[in-house]
Amino acid sequence: MQTDSAISAHFFNEIYKFSFVFAIYFITFAASRGKIPLPNTSHKRTVMRIDRIITALITILLLCFSGTRACAQIRIVDEQDEKPVAGAYIFSSDNHLLCISDSKGNIEPQSGMITISNVAYESKTIDASTIKGDVLLKQKVYALPEVTVNKTDHIKLTGVFRDICRNNGKTILYREGIMDFYINLENGKTKRRVRACRQYEQSGLRKLINFNISILSEARSFDMSRIKYVKRDTVNSIKGDTTFYSSHFKGTQSDKAIMYIDTHQKNLYRHIIDNTQYRKITNPLLKIKTDVCDWTFSDKKEAWSSLVSFRKIWNYDNIPLPGKSAIETEEMNDFVVTGVKALTKEQAQTEMKDRTETDNFTLPDCLPAIPYDVAKETEGLLIKRFWEM
Repeated sequence: MQTDSAISAHFFNEIYKFSFVFAIYFITFAASRGKIPLPNTSHKRTVMRIDRIITALITILLLCFSGTRACAQIRIVDEQDEKPVAGAYIFSSDNHLLCISDSKGNIEPQSGMITISNVAYESKTIDASTIKGDVLLKQKVYALPEVTVNKTDHIKLTGVFRDICRNNGKTILYREGIMDFYINLENGKTKRRVRACRQYEQSGLRKLINFNISILSEARSFDMSRIKYVKRDTVNSIKGDTTFYSSHFKGTQSDKAIMYIDTHQKNLYRHIIDNTQYRKITNPLLKIKTDVCDWTFSDKKEAWSSLVSFRKIWNYDNIPLPGKSAIETEEMNDFVVTGVKALTKEQAQTEMKDRTETDNFTLPDCLPAIPYDVAKETEGLLIKRFWEM
């Protein structure tokens, strides 16, 4: 994820480059006017050569300025109160994750068409080459049902999911559908049932060994029962609506791996974990770029019954065998809750026995919008039932 100092570093770097070019221009201009002597040269020839140099330098300066305009600084803010929006995902026009807005709403300088995606706001597509300054996002309305539960009750979460895996910019797996999670509130155990799914996959994806395909998450979809918790220790710093926590996981300590964002909407809290902070890289053939888990709850206590959405993005370069070219891999999982229901133990057990799955369904329009053309991306892929390793 982008750090708060990234923008400042980029700004000073641009100032340094401009100052260097300007200094060269000033010296050559002064020399051409005889202000700075150039030894062992004919003055006439020197002026002609320096005039050519000045012309070239002016061209360079113009290119520098045009490059700066093409990558103007953008800040993501709330349309209502104009406060910065942290944790907004910035995608290129072909659905590559470019960066995530920091606690001040700033993003890394971009150019061309980009899409801003945030679970708490309506998505927005802009031309980063022509827009600079504040970009306003409109809040998205959430209306989840309130559920009153007793200690022995079960909770059923119904939600919409989407899974995407791409190798070198080409989709090798896409699935979307509806799933239920049955949560035993007494012991915390969770069971998943996929109710509807459309899955598209590349031929040969299910082979035990295939060095032409990289999919290290084993083609898995979102499943609460597989969640590994990261312990929040103490508050490290607070910047606006964003709190950074010190944390540890598997013996690794980090001061800024967890961003806790109190969004500008009532009862909407985000918990973003940068898992790269905990990774100990032992495989020289694997380069992790992004490993983010993003949780949104309607309650600060973060109970499962208050879950609003989940997103995981895992981008990496993988070399299957020494000597082979790296496979640039992008994996994304999205899950958005559409219904919460209290069940008795008997009701939950009866429903969990039903494992019926259909591919004939209409997907509710609630997933975060991304610049991904499903029809185009899945063209030529095999159509299968829900499957994961």
